[in-house]
Amino acid sequence: MISTLTSDKAESEEMESFLEVVREQESPIRIYPDQTIFIDKKVEFDWKEKIHGHFAGEEKHRNFVVDECENEEGSFVYFGAHKWKLAKIHFHRRSEHLLEHKYSKNGSFDAEIHFIHAPVGVCKDRADKLQEPSDNLVLGTFVAEDSAGLKSPELQAFFSACNSKVEQVQLPCELIKQVTQLEHFYFYRGSLTSSPYSENISWVVFNEPLQLDKSVLDPICPVHQEARKGQPWNRRFVLRNF
Repeated sequence: MISTLTSDKAESEEMESFLEVVREQESPIRIYPDQTIFIDKKVEFDWKEKIHGHFAGEEKHRNFVVDECENEEGSFVYFGAHKWKLAKIHFHRRSEHLLEHKYSKNGSFDAEIHFIHAPVGVCKDRADKLQEPSDNLVLGTFVAEDSAGLKSPELQAFFSACNSKVEQVQLPCELIKQVTQLEHFYFYRGSLTSSPYSENISWVVFNEPLQLDKSVLDPICPVHQEARKGQPWNRRFVLRNF
């Protein structure tokens, strides 16, 4: 008799092999800076100073889901011709995207955070008229462990809540401040990095990592999403704005 765990793993590996044959725009990827092309493009943040939400999902697939408030607008970004609304956040204890950097080892960073945004609509007054044929915009931020990195009770409470029954938690102000100050990024069109691996994602991967203390990151270990292996570029272009 084959255990459910073994069966699930075999099924997942079979799916991965199938996708490698029939799909052309899978994520994550290893980024080769000298193979990228410059584009004059930016992300404009309009995030609230306080973002409330809750953790939901099964073990190994936990997300911070942003709460909808009747009397408050959400947190948005402007990218291309579109306005996008922050919907959820999830974590990987090793980075999925790979990039050679002074803070990475063989291209791998200590963690990666994905900020998932849903489309709100096209903004006709945008200078950038390029429309994104994607269901979501994901901002990927690398994280480097650093003894001099951010460490606070608020940060520790947030990441500890990943694996607890706390009903509501606030995204730490320090995290909001650091992310919204990021400017340099790589951009490409790819897929979800977990099943069903749909090729409907616009990816922005920031070049500079956030720096956090190890004690802040450790609580996500039991609930982080397993990193998917790097996928081929195929015939895609990867762009950068710096």
